[in-house]
Amino acid sequence: MDWVRDMSVANPDCMLAAPNPSRYMPSQLCPRAQSRVLMLSFFTMQSHGKLWQGNSKAKGVKNRMCYASARGYRYVIEVVDDKKLTVPVQYYKVYVVQHYLKYADYLVWLDYDLIVKNPHNWFEQYIDDRFDLVVTDHKNDINNGAFILRNNEWGNAFMEYWVELSSNRTKYPFTDNGGFAEAVLRFGAQNMPSDCAYTYDTCVEEMRAKYKTIKAMSGAFVKCAGRLKQRMMGPWNATTHRDLGRIRFVGTRTGFNTHGWEDWKAKSGRTKDAYFQDRMFILHNKYFDVRVAKSSIQCPSTQFAQHRTFLGSLFDQKKPQFTLLNVDKAMGREGSYMLSEFGACDLDEDGCRRQFFPLCRPRDLENVTGLNAIHRRVQLMETHVPATNGTSAIAIPRLDYSQDCRGDLLAEDETED
Repeated sequence: MDWVRDMSVANPDCMLAAPNPSRYMPSQLCPRAQSRVLMLSFFTMQSHGKLWQGNSKAKGVKNRMCYASARGYRYVIEVVDDKKLTVPVQYYKVYVVQHYLKYADYLVWLDYDLIVKNPHNWFEQYIDDRFDLVVTDHKNDINNGAFILRNNEWGNAFMEYWVELSSNRTKYPFTDNGGFAEAVLRFGAQNMPSDCAYTYDTCVEEMRAKYKTIKAMSGAFVKCAGRLKQRMMGPWNATTHRDLGRIRFVGTRTGFNTHGWEDWKAKSGRTKDAYFQDRMFILHNKYFDVRVAKSSIQCPSTQFAQHRTFLGSLFDQKKPQFTLLNVDKAMGREGSYMLSEFGACDLDEDGCRRQFFPLCRPRDLENVTGLNAIHRRVQLMETHVPATNGTSAIAIPRLDYSQDCRGDLLAEDETED
């Protein structure tokens, strides 16, 4: 796909472009500037640096940066120096998401190894007032490589719960993703009838009886989650959504986090219909040199004329409000950065914070981010002690809704047979 050509096509009346030509954004999110969608990622200088060898290191960032600029989203990426960490750096995700959720209406988390392949998609197409968390349906797996979380009572309670579960680093497989999966099952099935309710830690307890280590149980844990998803939401289909309470599992082919197919996966019984295919939105893959299209990291100037003038005017002043770094340079320096097609501005600078978080009060802006905030989160990550009884003391909000035994929300006038 040629981004330069395809992104030059106008989208009048706030209509979504292909592959959803007849789908309109919710009225309250049109124009896009009112949506307050914040994209968020983090990058580690040491462990991740080994994965992105040669010239590919910043390609993924530039790919998502150009997409965010074209769609009018803010995109924050934090660069963490992980050489001094004593716990797996993956757990940092939990704390950084919790921190930034309060600065957006909807927070879109994107792992560092995600590549936007079809820019004719907006995250607003997944937003629905009935759902507070949206993930891509990975058939069996509950994968948090990308998700959309709403900043409301439910969303903030979910984050507290995920932080609490993830603080127990010897219980769940897949580091931060294991606690996320368990939180999803608990929150999603919260209001289900007693005859089909979810029993906490079903998969962990089942696997402990069969496997001696967390790593050994990982594959079986995924299959167990798949069985629970099917029991509570019905069978998987690549093209349809499944719902579990306030959580939507978007169909694989229309989702925003799909892994690439490799032939070796067929040996374990997997099929191509659950993996990335041409013209899907976002690919979850580390091979940036091969997978990132050249045109997707060259932000077309015709799309950013208004944005360029707006930011460019800052440099006409004798004392610019903030400075911009080259993205490649920023990825090698610890800090928090707001990305645009011009480069990266350091959120430790007051002017950068004021520019990109205009709705925040000055005293709140001081806590937006910066090196000190990163170090506080790292310290919390390393010292957080889980509840002694192994279960979270944080209450799951019992909101005013009910579910049937398939996880679907029931209307007020519906009753269970």
